Amino acid sequence: MNHFWGALLRPQSAWPAVRALLLLPWISLQVMAQNLVPNHSFESATAYPNAQGQYYLAAPWTNAGVTPATPDYFHQNAWNAYGLPTNAFGFTDPQSGNAVMGLVGYHGVNPYLREYIQCQLTSPMTVGQTYQVSFWVTHGDSSQIYGTQSSGLGVLLSTSPVTATGGTSPNGTPNMIITGNPQFEINSIIWHTSWTQYSFLITPSSAFDYLTIGNFRAPGNIQTQMVDPTVINATYYYLDNIQIIPAPPQVYGDTILCLGDSARLWAIGEPQNAWADSLDPGTIISTNDEVWVQPDSSTRYFWYGPNDTLSVWVQVQDPSLYQSFTLGTDTALCEGDTLTLSVDLPTSFTVWQSQYPDSIFWVADTGVYWVDYASECGLYSDTLHVHFTSEPIMDLGPDTLICTGAPWVLDVSYPHATYEWQDGSHTPQMIVSNSGTYHATLTDHCGQTASDTIAIEYQYPPQFELGNDTSICPGTVLTLEVPADQGTILWQDSSDAATFAVENPGQYWVRIQNACGDWQSDSINILLDPIGPIFELPDDTLLCEGQTLMLSASFPQSTYLWQDGSTQNFQLISQAGIYHLTITDRCGQEGVDSLEATYLPNPHLDLGNDTVLCVGDLLWLDASFAGASYVWQDQSTQAQFPVDTPGIYGVSLNHYCGSLMDTIEVFAPPVAAELLGPDTTICPNPPLVLDVGMPFAQYLWQDGSTLPAQTVLQPGLYTISIQHTCGTYLDTQFIQFHPYPIAHLGTDTSLCPGDTLWLQSPDSGVTYVWQDGSTDSVLMVTLPGDYQVEVWNQCGMRADGISIWEADCQCQMFIPNIFTPNGDQLNEAFLAKSSCLPQSFQLSIFNQWGQQVFFSNQMQGSWDGRFRGIPVPEGVYIYRISYQFEDQPKHMRSGSITLIR
Repeated sequence: MNHFWGALLRPQSAWPAVRALLLLPWISLQVMAQNLVPNHSFESATAYPNAQGQYYLAAPWTNAGVTPATPDYFHQNAWNAYGLPTNAFGFTDPQSGNAVMGLVGYHGVNPYLREYIQCQLTSPMTVGQTYQVSFWVTHGDSSQIYGTQSSGLGVLLSTSPVTATGGTSPNGTPNMIITGNPQFEINSIIWHTSWTQYSFLITPSSAFDYLTIGNFRAPGNIQTQMVDPTVINATYYYLDNIQIIPAPPQVYGDTILCLGDSARLWAIGEPQNAWADSLDPGTIISTNDEVWVQPDSSTRYFWYGPNDTLSVWVQVQDPSLYQSFTLGTDTALCEGDTLTLSVDLPTSFTVWQSQYPDSIFWVADTGVYWVDYASECGLYSDTLHVHFTSEPIMDLGPDTLICTGAPWVLDVSYPHATYEWQDGSHTPQMIVSNSGTYHATLTDHCGQTASDTIAIEYQYPPQFELGNDTSICPGTVLTLEVPADQGTILWQDSSDAATFAVENPGQYWVRIQNACGDWQSDSINILLDPIGPIFELPDDTLLCEGQTLMLSASFPQSTYLWQDGSTQNFQLISQAGIYHLTITDRCGQEGVDSLEATYLPNPHLDLGNDTVLCVGDLLWLDASFAGASYVWQDQSTQAQFPVDTPGIYGVSLNHYCGSLMDTIEVFAPPVAAELLGPDTTICPNPPLVLDVGMPFAQYLWQDGSTLPAQTVLQPGLYTISIQHTCGTYLDTQFIQFHPYPIAHLGTDTSLCPGDTLWLQSPDSGVTYVWQDGSTDSVLMVTLPGDYQVEVWNQCGMRADGISIWEADCQCQMFIPNIFTPNGDQLNEAFLAKSSCLPQSFQLSIFNQWGQQVFFSNQMQGSWDGRFRGIPVPEGVYIYRISYQFEDQPKHMRSGSITLIR
């Protein structure tokens, strides 16, 4: 593996970087080392150059066999176009010695044109040894031919010579590009007018014996930028002082870090390593060629090699110091004062707003001052506003007339000053809303004062009203009046007095204008009162019970008198009678009117509650109400309606005071045979509900219930007796239940090899489905396994399963799971059987309530399905059996058996 650490020397910028990106050794032992590059400064030459492409004069350098590529050789002793410093391609002095080599690294017109220089090293590089590879490059102070800067200049180390692929490029020119993976490349665009060194470290994994320098990138991977568009679009490099030397022991890593960060330290040049820190230099913290450290404070670390000891100081920066730093609060200074701003922190760089790169800045003028400063913990900045105070000046402006009517603001704001107004207030502003004289004095922070006075007069727009339109009585005079102090007055007849006498009807107007030009006008219409009030009350009226009627009259500037002595301009009618109103206007003239109110009762309609019409009866429905008309459901219009058949009957009653509707339902008497329905057999779920509900009836069921409906929860005879208006009705219904299917294969059991076991579910289901798809009521089993059955009938499905395993059948106990004591002489008794006679035996059988219904301690004892001589009901019973064969342990078994009759 090749270990590459990157460029060690790069061009320096005008400002220090925020963080060192180059890996520079802290302390290294400078030793003289042999350069493996022969003729590394091209000083040795067989002759001085006098033409282009004479690279071979500086043997053993070649053009890497790339044709027709011809690198150029320049020498100070060549007094021609290939001398130094002035030559055919530009101007440059050697970096060292007397000679340089030149080559084309990029050509814009022919991107497949490249030039390389190559030489064999004086001896192969040693595998595992770290070397420093370096070279110097420049484009010269000026270019005579080429004017483009580009990227991609690189160094390729190889174990044998390399050359171009050759052949013809896509654009038809010779392909002069060497395809390879250089150990070092300049990735950025460069244009150096002075000599710049590039250097890298490498620990080869192969014994490299050849060095090649040039641009190895494909045409599309080179970054370019024209510097001089007047010359050829190409890049030309001068090269000098190329070295490959064993790297001395060196230590690398970050020397400055932020608190909480880690730093990687590593050493090169020695096969053995040991690390320690200054807290305990005798304790080795790592023996690797690299170590990661995370100190809480600045610490020195030591590297111990076989022959050398190196150290490095790792400085730790606390971010809170940089985050909390401030230049201070904005401030004001007096004339002649100065202010010193400083950033008293360890920083990578400090730059003030004027690009002044120092930690201290002196302020002598008003302005905004800011500083940018950086550390390993990040970039920071702060800003400060500084104001130098001159002698204050106050100007409230000239005395003024304010016509807007809005508040006026006097503002004497001044930095870092105190204020005092004529009313004792101390704010920088005074809001003026009234006429008057206003005075202010300010004192700045240097003790200097300024004052001013202003007189303000407010002119408000005229405001007045002539009043609402009105009327006058014949022979009277009305005086109109407006304010006399709001401006110039002008009436419709051009008079200018504050009052105006009105004797005749008409429209009158006036206008007032003030000194600011603001004006307002108003007008009024004057009418002549008519001869007496003229009005009318409504005609005589009919009102319905509960109704009211509001009488009202409105006549300007008049009084009112009703028949009951009330004097409002309205009267509410709520009872029958004669209502009378007299109106007297302001001129004493009267107007009179009256009306009579008559009240009618509200209509009433009630056909009665729904009822039953017994056979042969006749029912009269009566909707009679005085002054009403009628429409029955059959469109008849009499007040009464005869009913002789069941049905729904309705009538609409129309009256002056409203319309009413009513209906009644007349039911027929019940029919006894239709109450419950025929006898039936049902499933228990969902439950059947017997509902005989009808109006005008009382109910009595067989169980004493008096509700109109009963839910069938068990089979039996259901009887209903109904007491009705038209008589008593009886009905019965016999209801039976279909049983639910029963699926029960018994408990898991064993099967002797060669035996047959018949599985049967104890239910006469309609349908059986076994696990193999068969549908018989029984299943023959000859092999061990899991067996299932589904039993279906009209009330649903039940399922069961059983596991059967192969048993050791020397002595087995066989227990059935179902028997049918119904007298058909088949499977009449429950009997346990065994292939061997047990030494002990006990059998007990229990019903579902836990009552023992059978017991036997004899193997031959069988149960015939009776308890105390009486047959027990069908169902599932529980057995418990214990037995012991000779030379075997005692067995206890229990399970269920199904009894079907």
